[in-house]
Parts: sequence; structure tokens; C-alpha cells
Amino acid sequence: MRVVGIDPGSSSWDIFGYDVETNEICIETSIKTDKIMKNSNEFFKALEDIEPFDLMVAPSGFGLPIKKVRELTDEDIYQMTLSTEKSSQIVGLKNILHKLKQMKWEKGEAYVIPGVKHLPTVKKYRKINRIDLGTADKVCSVVVGIRDIMERSNIQSSDANFIMIELGAAFSAIIAVESGQIIDGIGGSNLMGFKACGSLDAEVACLMNPLSKTEVYQGGTISIGGHENNTPRELFSRTKDDSQAKIAFQSYVDNIVKGVFGIKSVFNQATPPNYILISGRLANEKFIEMILDEKLRIIAPVRVMKTYSKIAKRAAQGAAFIAEGLIGGPLQPIIKNLRLEEAKGNILDFIYLRLKS
Repeated sequence: MRVVGIDPGSSSWDIFGYDVETNEICIETSIKTDKIMKNSNEFFKALEDIEPFDLMVAPSGFGLPIKKVRELTDEDIYQMTLSTEKSSQIVGLKNILHKLKQMKWEKGEAYVIPGVKHLPTVKKYRKINRIDLGTADKVCSVVVGIRDIMERSNIQSSDANFIMIELGAAFSAIIAVESGQIIDGIGGSNLMGFKACGSLDAEVACLMNPLSKTEVYQGGTISIGGHENNTPRELFSRTKDDSQAKIAFQSYVDNIVKGVFGIKSVFNQATPPNYILISGRLANEKFIEMILDEKLRIIAPVRVMKTYSKIAKRAAQGAAFIAEGLIGGPLQPIIKNLRLEEAKGNILDFIYLRLKS
């Protein structure tokens, strides 16, 4: 049986697939998002190279309760993207989902999966007036973290207690995992990222009216630092002599640290987090791991999450692991314990504010 997972990231779309019986990898690739937005055939050509496959976890955005891609409605696709704007990344994701829906696979099936808000393991009161508790790709990264801790500590998935910090090229996120289940999350719209502004003061949001999706991708660490083309390492190296770079990096770290200390409060005292795992594009920056470990080790040691691919990001790996679990492979206990198949509801449930149509 072949399974495939896809991560539609801000900087790259990663694809990871393997044979469940042999663990032989059949694809691990990363395609620049800009390239796919200009020509989606780049993405579909990569998929053609690995057909046939049995199950694929497709790009899912904000997520849906598990559903076959060929059964998606226009409303479903809107729910996963939440935009009628002409932002290139949103339009690109919509177009690809529509094309995936129309495709006839040789033998396999493609599914979309839930985001954090859809999960029954997250208390309803934590969903009030929140949409982004963590997109579907964050759920995928959590699966990699659970597998990592199971192998690291020789435990069952139900014994995994950790906090995941996802440090993406644009967005950051923090997810709480207790007894191998997601119990809360701070999504990328609510936490400063390297590019994304994260949580907005309501007064600032009012002054920006109308606020667009494009603007959500801006105003983060790199914008504060004043050099939009800086890599994380370049920005950090400037902190020694450049006060603006220093305040940008301090704000980035401070947002993450406060988020982790806040989310720790949702854990049961009997099951505190044993690890803080870093994933995402910036997880490979050793200086970030060292800084976060220094500030967060009072909670738990900070470690970089294990990767099972040399190329594809962890979210793509986790998507493939979910596909394996759904098809009944050895990783099924992780997916069953996460209760992904019990996900339900609408991404706009529990919103008690007036939304513009």
C-alpha cells in the first residue's frame, strides 16, 4: 500500500509518500510555492510520477471533518480557505482543490482532514470566537511529534504529553498535546511569525479596515527588522549592532515564550508536558533552539522534532502518516487515539461576533 501526504506551505509545497509494507519512500520533494502559484501543473506532474497510490491526504487549509476530495462542495472549499479575495496563495489552493476533485485516480482516494478546531478533544469553551487554533497541517506535524516521542521514550501514543512549537517560514503556531491528543492550540493568525503579524490589537484591526488576507501575511518579525529579504540567521546576526533587528527578534521570541507559558495552563497537573518540540522551516536554526531552551526549560526541555525525510517538511510526513493510519497501517493507533475520524462541525462554529459576508 502506498500513502502520500501534502503540505501546502507558505514557502514550499512538500510531498512525501512511501510504501506502508516496506517503508520504502516513493516521493519526497519540495516545490517553491511561488512556482506552483504560477503554474499548478508543477504540483500535478509530481503526483503523476508516483501513481498509483492508495490514499493521499490532500491540502486541507483550515480543515474539514474527514471527507473525500471528490465529494467536496464549493462551500467546503470556502470553509478550508475562508476567502473570496484574489490573494495568489488562496486562489492557488482553491484551484488545486478543484482540480484534485475532478481527477480520476488509477486506484487510490484523496481525503481532506480536520484542523484543530474540528477535534472533539478540544473543549468547546476553547473554541469561542476562534477560527485558527491550528490549521490541518499543524495536526499533521503533531502526528510526527507523537511518533517521535513514542520512539524516543518507548511509550504508547496515549502517554505522549508535549507542546509543539511550529516555526514556519511565514507563520508560527503552538499546539498542546496531552495523552496523545490535541487539547488546545494557538494558530498562526494569533501568534507572531517570521513574516506574519499574528494576533492583532482590535483597535489596530479597526484602523486597518478593510483588512485583507494579504496583510495577514505581513507585519511580522522580518517587517519589524526592516530588511524584508533577510533570512532568520541574517536577522539574528544583525541584532548585535542594529537596534531595530534586536527588537524584532525579541518580539518574535517573546510572543512564542508567552504563548508556551499560557498553553501550559491547559494541561492536567498529573500529565505535564515532558518535551517542547520544535518543527517547521525555522526548526533547523540551532540558535533558535538554544534561545527557546534557555527560556522554556523550566517547563520542559526543548528539542527539535525528528524528521523522517531529508527533503519534505514534517507536515507532509505527518499527512502521509495520517493516510497510513486511515488505511489501517501500523500507525493506526496514533490516528485512532487522536480521534480524527470523530471530528465534526464547521470552522465558523462558536463565533459570537457579526461576520461580514
